Amino acid sequence: MKNTVLCLAGFFILFAIIIGAFGAHSLKNHLNLDELNSLQTGIQYQLFHGLTLLILGFHFDKINKANIITSGIISGTILFSGSIYLLTLDQILKIN
Repeated sequence: MKNTVLCLAGFFILFAIIIGAFGAHSLKNHLNLDELNSLQTGIQYQLFHGLTLLILGFHFDKINKANIITSGIISGTILFSGSIYLLTLDQILKIN
């Protein structure tokens, strides 16, 4: 489980960096300032939660109920950052 948490942490961090670069370079002409700020908030939260998972992964064996904590962080990040990404990008992706 420790390796899984570390892999997910790396994925969360990498995905946040990719979305951040995509937002900074490709989306700045398509989104208004409020939408860019919302996207940045989602990216920051995902990055912070990825770093939290990284720390948790390195100390996984020493933390009580690490599985529950990990599940909460992963599901919270997907729900929170994912919803911000969808709400911000719905005009471009034509989700409506």
